[in-house]
Amino acid sequence: MATVLGAVVLALMTLAIPLDRATRHVATGGELSWAVVGLPFALVGIVVAHRQPRNAVGWILLAAALFFVVSTDASFYTVLDYRIHNGHLLFGPLAVLAQPSWAPAIVCMVLAVLLFPDARLPGVRAPRLSRRSCRWWRWTAGWGRMSPLGHLSRYRGRWGRRISSI
Repeated sequence: MATVLGAVVLALMTLAIPLDRATRHVATGGELSWAVVGLPFALVGIVVAHRQPRNAVGWILLAAALFFVVSTDASFYTVLDYRIHNGHLLFGPLAVLAQPSWAPAIVCMVLAVLLFPDARLPGVRAPRLSRRSCRWWRWTAGWGRMSPLGHLSRYRGRWGRRISSI
């Protein structure tokens, strides 16, 4: 089962190459992202799911690769349909609906990291790690005092809290 799903993912990855050429290399934001992100997740997912079928991490990695590649192919097909063929291709609306499948791919990627290596949630370290990652995300998103948006920390929000503490 893992090899079949892996073959489907790899076939969809190879489908991105002719779709990219058919769109005349119009930038969709995902030109090489399917190879950089999707291929490692697919290969590791195939190996883990094939060797340990009961380990959920391999299947989650394969699902992340599948969602990501479907999103990339749908982006290319959407550009091909609506920008080049003026909406006359058959599966254009389906490609538009399938394009946001990058969101479940990100959820699967986070789940794979959380459940690594034995498909169990971490114990005591989880709240500490989540607090640290939230602080890091807040800092990288620009809500820290040293950021260009640091002046927002002087203003109070609707409920009297500082905006930078949201």
